[in-house]
Amino acid sequence: MRCCWKGCSMTRRWPLLLLLAAPVEAQTLALVPVVLDACRMTLTAAECAGLATRACQGDNPTTYSGTLCLQAEYEHWQAAMLRALDAAEAVARQRDAAEQREEGPSRVLGLIAVQGAWENFRNARCHYDALSWWGGSGAGMAEGSCLVRLTAAQVDDLERLAGGER
Repeated sequence: MRCCWKGCSMTRRWPLLLLLAAPVEAQTLALVPVVLDACRMTLTAAECAGLATRACQGDNPTTYSGTLCLQAEYEHWQAAMLRALDAAEAVARQRDAAEQREEGPSRVLGLIAVQGAWENFRNARCHYDALSWWGGSGAGMAEGSCLVRLTAAQVDDLERLAGGER
């Protein structure tokens, strides 16, 4: 599938932005996991969403630094979401096995369906946020902020499921 600038989702645009961008100091982007790991010791993922981007940007935020910092934070939450999904799937698999049903619904298949529908919703919702900028310079930041916010909230939800909550 071809990807033109305005027709791309944020996840497809970020690599293009990185190719166009000047090098960013590694120490700045290295703040992202440090800030988020410290925050998660006391707060939920949803409460921590965006903190690392603000810390990464420093005192002189620009669209460029914001985009790079948002990308780093989004990648952190995406990885956390996939780990939480794996853990929730393991719990669902254990519950399915414990019930020893030959027929009936599968929690694993249900979880996979829900996650797929949620990802479609997230991507469409965040693309909608970008549309309010009419392709302007804030569109990527709007979409990226939405991706960070919604993905972090999904981490919390999946972690609850992985903890055995019904």
